[in-house]
This record gives sequence, C-alpha cells and structure tokens, in this order.
Amino acid sequence: MKTASEYTDLPSELIEKIFDELWNDTESKGKQKVLLRNCLPVSMDFRHRILSRFCRDIHLSLTSSHRRMTLLKEVISRPLDSRLGGIGRYVKGFFLELALRRGILDTETFRDITHFLNNQELAAIIDGLHGEHFGVTQFFLVVHVRTSHSGEASLAWGDIPAVFRSACQSLLQSPHLTHLHLQNMGFLPENLFSSSHLKDLSIRQAPHVFLADSPGIQIDLPPTSSSFPVLMELHTDHSYECDSKFLPASMLDKLKVFREFRNGPLHSEKTWRIIGLSASSLTEIHIQHGGEPTIIFFIF
Repeated sequence: MKTASEYTDLPSELIEKIFDELWNDTESKGKQKVLLRNCLPVSMDFRHRILSRFCRDIHLSLTSSHRRMTLLKEVISRPLDSRLGGIGRYVKGFFLELALRRGILDTETFRDITHFLNNQELAAIIDGLHGEHFGVTQFFLVVHVRTSHSGEASLAWGDIPAVFRSACQSLLQSPHLTHLHLQNMGFLPENLFSSSHLKDLSIRQAPHVFLADSPGIQIDLPPTSSSFPVLMELHTDHSYECDSKFLPASMLDKLKVFREFRNGPLHSEKTWRIIGLSASSLTEIHIQHGGEPTIIFFIF
C-alpha cells in the first residue's frame, strides 16, 4: 500500500480517476455516507476530494424540513470553533424548487411559498454558496404549481420577500456563477443580470402571474450597470421579452447556442431578432413548436 507521500506523487489526473471510480461505485446515499466517513479522517486531501463529490449538488424544495435547513445552514459556512472550512466551497449546483405535487397555487399556498423564501436560514445558505475564492456555478430557481384555473403560474419578483431577493442578487454577481435557470418567475427587472458573469441563461415563464400588483417593481436592485455578461447559450420560450428589449444586445451578440421552446403561437419576430443579433457567432439553433424539435446546425 502506498504511503501518503507516494500517493501525492501520483499524477493529479490519476488521483481524480481513482476517486471518480470510488464515487461511481456508491449507488445509494447509504453507501456514499459510508465512503464519506471512511475518507474524511485519512487526510486533508482525501477530505477535499470526497467532499467535492458528496456536496457537488444541493436540492431544496418547499417540502424541505426546517431541521434540514438548519443543519445545512450550520455546515454550509465555516463551523464555529473549527479550523476546517464549510461545505459551501464544494457545491457547484444549487437547485431550489417551489413545487407542490398535484398542488394548486392559491392565496394560502402563496403564503407558504413566501414564508419559505423569507427564512433567514435559506438566505444564509445562499450566501454560503459563494465567496472570494469559490462559488456555485449553476443556480436553478423553479416554480412549478398550477392555478385554480389550470395552467402554470408565475411568481412576480416583487412579491418575493426582500431577504431572498437580496441573497439572489448577491449570488448573481458572483464571478463563479455562469449558469442560471429561471422558470415561472414573472416581472423580472431589466437590470437583474447587471454585473453578473453568466454564460448560459435559461428563462422560461408562464404567461400569467399570481398576484403582483406592481409589474414595474424594482425594490432592492442597484442602478443599472453598463456591465452585462456575454452569453454563450440562451434557452427561452419567449414568454418573457428575451431579445434586446429585455436583454441588452451586448449579451446576445456572441451567442453560440439558441434554444427556443414552445409557448403558444410562434414568435418569429423575436426569433429572428435574436438570430440577427448573434448571426456571426451562432453554431446551433434548436426551435421546438409542436412534437419533435426542429434543429438547425450552423457549422463554420
């Protein structure tokens, strides 16, 4: 068996391959926890490599227990009286789903959602996902419930508690966050992506919004900056104005992949506007309206 010094002399690619094989052999959470307990005491290097796999993705939903939120908040940042850092630096994907299976979005459910988002522990978790030298790379915020009139419902940005909006805005400005997926979020402010470093944006929304008396609300965002990210991929159904009227042309003129999803009638004017803005850089166009998607490839 190799000593610690001999182990560190191995090529880094081989070490990563060894840990990948160890991790891929653990099919269940139970086996993963056993592997985690076995690796943590070995060395700081073992701890780093196994935690980077165990904590790669975090999923939270409306049904997440208060105890889970509390425990996650305690370990996401550096624990008190500990020389070891928190697990936040190992997280790469954060998935937040506001969904009620077979649920209906009514006033009572809306209160449940806003109460969940107003949780200081949730805001602390989001804050713990990024720092000066680390940061989550993917953030998914999905609302997936129906109204009493059938159809998906959107939540307006201004109806979301300020503590959650502030945490999200701080995360959006992290230089490590490159992938953002928003689904059924309505009335997004035009300067939401200002000062961000996004490369891949997916924005799909329902045509109607639950509540939201003030569509122009921009409570806690800073003034619009002249600095906007340059997108490489855009995924949209045009239920929001995903062209230069909402996203500045500078965000789209280097676009490589454009994917358009079905949402009622065709939006040919918006489609051609995006293609026109990014015509010199696009390599793939995916347009879906009906059954199978129509896929067009541009190869230069």
